[in-house]
Amino acid sequence: MDVEAKRTRERAEYRRLVEKEAREKTEKGFKNGLEALKAFADLFESEEEMDEFVAACIESGLPLVTLNRRDFADFAEHEGLVLL
Repeated sequence: MDVEAKRTRERAEYRRLVEKEAREKTEKGFKNGLEALKAFADLFESEEEMDEFVAACIESGLPLVTLNRRDFADFAEHEGLVLL
């Protein structure tokens, strides 16, 4: 299995998990922004996986919604990450 195929499958799985979490929370709703961010972080087993998701956002042009813009400012400025 080549590395690119593995990365593609991992990205698809991350997207599936994010969409599932969003559907569930749309029905129930988050109490606040902190709860939403925690739910996002809980999707990943490590910081490396979260970094991979951010890289996928950059590569695909998807915006990243965050209340912590400071941590992603360099990515936005130098790599083209769109922050909402």
